[in-house]
Amino acid sequence: MSAPLHIPPEQRYAAADAKYASTLSTLSEKQKMLAGLPYDPSDADLRKAIYRVRKLFRTFNSSEGRDEQDGNPAMTTERRQLFAQILGVQEEQMASNVYVEPPFWCDYGTNIKLQGNFYCNFNTTILDCAEVIIGDGVLFGPNGGNVTIMAGVTIGRGCTIGAGSTVTKSIPDWSIALGSPAKVLRTLSEQERGDVNQKANWGWAEKAAASAGDDAAKKEKEI
Repeated sequence: MSAPLHIPPEQRYAAADAKYASTLSTLSEKQKMLAGLPYDPSDADLRKAIYRVRKLFRTFNSSEGRDEQDGNPAMTTERRQLFAQILGVQEEQMASNVYVEPPFWCDYGTNIKLQGNFYCNFNTTILDCAEVIIGDGVLFGPNGGNVTIMAGVTIGRGCTIGAGSTVTKSIPDWSIALGSPAKVLRTLSEQERGDVNQKANWGWAEKAAASAGDDAAKKEKEI
């Protein structure tokens, strides 16, 4: 997915105000929230949605990390089912290589949209008060790499974001960016892009999940 030109916040807000000015009184608090308009987070329907997902991720985060039946250390059968419920989708709607290491935290869950294979390491937080789209082949490091991605930002295809970065503007495809605010250091060469695409076809998600599971098992033995 190509990253669009960054739109300054004041322009985004002005566009939203102009678009919804005549219909604002007819919108639900959820509709206002998803449109980027001021909304009341204490709305009964929004509170119900929050309680729903918190119950689910409490169960998900305390679930067992090993499943002897399917031999998958990172995403057991139970975890996969629970994560589908967190997202508000059917299990078969998720790609086969979706691995999420607990603990995982979010606001609603249903506004997180996975477009394919995904690996999420320990302790990731996604505040999905707006739609959060995660493309195919995305990897999150532990704690999200301590990266903060601000609202309205698109990170393009094949990008690497350095640990501890704050991403305030959209990042073009095939970029390496880091810093606070994050700045593009360089763009990957054609050969490097080919290497990234090739690795994406090597079952990276399964290998990342297996590696994380092996590390967790070693720690359990040490304890």
